[in-house]
Amino acid sequence: MDWIKKNYDRFALAVLAAALIGVAALLFTNVNTFSEQFAEAMAPVMKNNKIAEVDTTKIDEAKEQFEKPAQWTPRQEGKDLLHSGLLFTAEPYYVNKSRMLTKPGSDSLYNDSLTGKPMPNAWFMKNNLALLDPAVQFLDPDNDGFLNEDEWRANTDPNKPDSHPSYESKLFLKDWLKQPFRFKFQAYDGDPKKDKAEDITFQINPLDAGGRTKFLKIGEMIEGTKFKVSKFEFKEVPNPGTGDSKEVSELTLTHVETNETVQLIYNQVTDSPTQFAQLEYFWKKKQGEAGQVFVVPKFKDFVLLQPNLDPKQLYKLLDVNNDGALIQRPDGEKYQVPRFPKK
Repeated sequence: MDWIKKNYDRFALAVLAAALIGVAALLFTNVNTFSEQFAEAMAPVMKNNKIAEVDTTKIDEAKEQFEKPAQWTPRQEGKDLLHSGLLFTAEPYYVNKSRMLTKPGSDSLYNDSLTGKPMPNAWFMKNNLALLDPAVQFLDPDNDGFLNEDEWRANTDPNKPDSHPSYESKLFLKDWLKQPFRFKFQAYDGDPKKDKAEDITFQINPLDAGGRTKFLKIGEMIEGTKFKVSKFEFKEVPNPGTGDSKEVSELTLTHVETNETVQLIYNQVTDSPTQFAQLEYFWKKKQGEAGQVFVVPKFKDFVLLQPNLDPKQLYKLLDVNNDGALIQRPDGEKYQVPRFPKK
């Protein structure tokens, strides 16, 4: 330590010399490895005409978002959408008869002309129908012969011809027609307690067919009518006034075409109306246009005009009254034809 103090300048010079030698050795080493470190960069570039694939994921995502904007989950009333669901798009409004702005999804502009029930505006909007057209419920956009209100009533698609209500749904009872036909079972020749019904002769007066009395047996036709005598049943009931018995025997007549039966009570007049249904068919008819009117006798077959009509597609009138008619469809099922509502 004393030597360093006495020879400080020589020591400092020695340390500096050693540092210079170390730096020189490091530089020498780096110079020798320089070419190795930059060999890859200095290597000749190989020609390649292949273009690297571009990742278009982000571009595709942006395109999809542009073509299909984000939507809200629309509110619903049953299954009818009340809003289109587009972001920043207000619900459409319309002006009703009182000039008040009303939301289409929450109201009904039109009532079904047959049932009087309100038709939801949302149903028209869901099926892309012109809600603001005053005649929209009476239009037939798919030209299948059924109006929009018919399709709504049957829950079918108004824009698809193959989706439509049944053809008999356009059939209505226009009138119930009755042709009076009075009979009187006046007497009989024989003893019903001893004789067989087939051996007894019955006296019948068809009051609306000339008024001539007929004497007939079981199985014989009544002249001037389509009825035959089919059955006889002897009956008596107590007579409260006299204490003895009162005869109320029944003679059954059968219509040979319809199989309709009429029971004649002994010594009484029986009214047996021949019944008809006057029907009106509105398929392919516009609102307010008269339908096809035809008359069908009870128990008779008839056809309904429709596309690709099969001659075997027969309907049958089973019954009729003032409220409607009961028919049998071609598939054997029964259908109640309503009376057309009076305005």
